[in-house]
Amino acid sequence: MPGAGWVGAAGAPPEGRLGWGSAWRTDFRKDLAKSDVPTLVLHGHADRIVPLDASAKRTHEAVEGSKLVVVKDAPLTAGSNSGLAS
Repeated sequence: MPGAGWVGAAGAPPEGRLGWGSAWRTDFRKDLAKSDVPTLVLHGHADRIVPLDASAKRTHEAVEGSKLVVVKDAPLTAGSNSGLAS
C-alpha cells in the first residue's frame, strides 16, 4: 500500500493533519462494543512495539463476532509496507 504510514500522513492535507491530535487522545474503546459490521483484527507476530495482549487481543474481545488473525513474522506494519500484503 504505497504512501501508508508516517510518510503518507505527512503528505495529507492540513485539515487531516490538524485533526489527528484529538483523535490520538480520544478513548474509542466503548465504541468498539457498538460495532455491527464484520471486523477483522490483524496483528503482526513480530511486532516489537505494540504487544498483542494490550492491543489486538483486547480489540478482538471488545468487538463481538470479530476475527483475530496474528500474521506470522509480520512487523507492526504488516498490512502496509512489510511486503506481506502483496
